Amino acid sequence: MIVGNLQRALILSLALFLTNCSHEKRNGDPPNSPKTIANEPNANPIKISAESWFDSISVIYNKTTSNPLVRNAIKDRSMKEEWVFDQTIKTDTANYFAYQVGHDVVDGDGRRFVTDSWIYIDTVKRRLYEYQPDGKLCRY
Repeated sequence: MIVGNLQRALILSLALFLTNCSHEKRNGDPPNSPKTIANEPNANPIKISAESWFDSISVIYNKTTSNPLVRNAIKDRSMKEEWVFDQTIKTDTANYFAYQVGHDVVDGDGRRFVTDSWIYIDTVKRRLYEYQPDGKLCRY
């Protein structure tokens, strides 16, 4: 229990640190406008049009992530990659939605959810951060 609280405190402090260090000014696109993105310089661009900015962010992440666990789960048609809401983190400058990205596995031990990635979405700036194995949040 104490380890879980310490881990959440670390994640929250990292989120606060990244929020305070990022002061770039950006003209935002309307939330429902189509986005064109490319994961690699010579790759074909992906056109995204979703009902909400959150849907656009999730689709873009699933299409362009370099996380091998998420990529393999998306390629394997027998697995259904899902985003499971974990918590809302409120700070003075932002609100974050924390999600587990993963899939269900059924084996001799029963059915369980396997987490492939942790995602934090800044709902104020509409930015996505991916939790890294070294304990840092990386802006996506």
